[in-house]
Amino acid sequence: MKHFNLTRDISAVTNIPMSLLEKLIQDCIYILSYDIMDMLKENETTGVVDIGFGTITFSVDDNKLLYKFIPSTKLEKCIQLTLEEGVTPLDKKVESKLSKKILATYKDLI
Repeated sequence: MKHFNLTRDISAVTNIPMSLLEKLIQDCIYILSYDIMDMLKENETTGVVDIGFGTITFSVDDNKLLYKFIPSTKLEKCIQLTLEEGVTPLDKKVESKLSKKILATYKDLI
């Protein structure tokens, strides 16, 4: 099974330092823990958290945490398009940025 590191990939694509992303993720973990505790305080055993590209449904039963990830419609469409076309939107984004840089450099030379 191939493993990926989303944090590292986001850092590489956006130039946001890994250390900053790791702090952000740590805060996300704290917030998720808070949300689960808040859910339990309200005598709820199930909660849903939107994480931007999908939702995580948490369920607590006898102090055992169960969870399920459901991708957003946008994520599903993006993955489906990638499967159909064989090219990712990230490839297209990188090509577009590279083309713009090459054209800008060419214009500067003229």
